[in-house]
Amino acid sequence: MHSFLNPQTDSMSDLLKEYKIPHAGLKKEIHEFAFELDEKFFAHFENSIINKCDIQASITFDKRQEPYIIDVDFDIQDLSEEEFQVFTKISINNDEVTEAGYKISVEGTGVFRIDPNIELPDTHRANLKNYSAVNLLINRLRTHILQTTGMSVFGPYDLPPIDITDLFAQKASL
Repeated sequence: MHSFLNPQTDSMSDLLKEYKIPHAGLKKEIHEFAFELDEKFFAHFENSIINKCDIQASITFDKRQEPYIIDVDFDIQDLSEEEFQVFTKISINNDEVTEAGYKISVEGTGVFRIDPNIELPDTHRANLKNYSAVNLLINRLRTHILQTTGMSVFGPYDLPPIDITDLFAQKASL
């Protein structure tokens, strides 16, 4: 592998330290960065033809929008009068055309039991079975994704909030 660094100067990591944007630790908002590049910067690169310059670079980094397409699918199956199983699959950036960075697919299954001896209205049982169980499983997979990506070069990936009501509405329309 050929290095473009000048061997008489610092390493690339030392050179770029002040130009690094810590994107993984930034809040989901707009961030502004300003950098000054002069001949000292370009002296770090082998065979640089730039001897004198004064470049002002400004970067606007919008971290408000989720860059990936996220697909969440689920299925609920009764196992008995008291138990049911929820299967959930989360696919991130798995479209035909993907963005640079992560491409994640996780699946999880949870078995839930609602004690028949506890008096609950049928609507509460239905909400526990549907909305609450699916939401619990999505949040468990969210934690798994965050832990798995935590030490990655791209930084930890935190799955954005999922609108459970909208997810159920989309599922019902299929």
